[in-house]
Amino acid sequence: MNLSDLRAHWDYFLALDEDLRILRRYIAFHEDNLETFSLELHRIIQMAALEVEAVLLSLYRGSSGGCGGKRSPSFTQLDLRSKDFIRQKWGIEVEDIEVHFLGLGVPLKPLDPQGQPVYPWWDAYTSLKHGRTQALKKATLRHALMAVGALATWLTLGFWVCQNRVGTSTLFLKWCAEWCTEATP
Repeated sequence: MNLSDLRAHWDYFLALDEDLRILRRYIAFHEDNLETFSLELHRIIQMAALEVEAVLLSLYRGSSGGCGGKRSPSFTQLDLRSKDFIRQKWGIEVEDIEVHFLGLGVPLKPLDPQGQPVYPWWDAYTSLKHGRTQALKKATLRHALMAVGALATWLTLGFWVCQNRVGTSTLFLKWCAEWCTEATP
């Protein structure tokens, strides 16, 4: 993964973050609303999941030197390899990382599969991709927040990888400071 890749992914994350800010005007980020579903949440899940997969592919290519001309690994393979890479290199248990959203009283663990073969938000994404109208009830606030939280987590870990390879911590801290300032109500 390189800084150029991260910048592109970061821009998508900021767009999704803005979408969540607007969404808060219509759906309160509260435990009671986590099962609320809508077309807008469907769109957010789709965009966030696509970006998570792209970030994982960038991480994979950066840690393994590429795909060797072969077909790209599946999402599950990318996720497992990236988790293993982060765990072996820095001892970070990715499944335990919590994401907090303003107004939501409970932290979310977007990279904890909760005993399922895939993340619930990823299952919602694939269900929505293949059966939009039949799966609309999976387009929930919970899944949208989890998907955006997963993107934020993998981007942060991507910056961590870059920082430890090329010393880009100043740029990373500048972006984080800007984002955190904007996120304050």
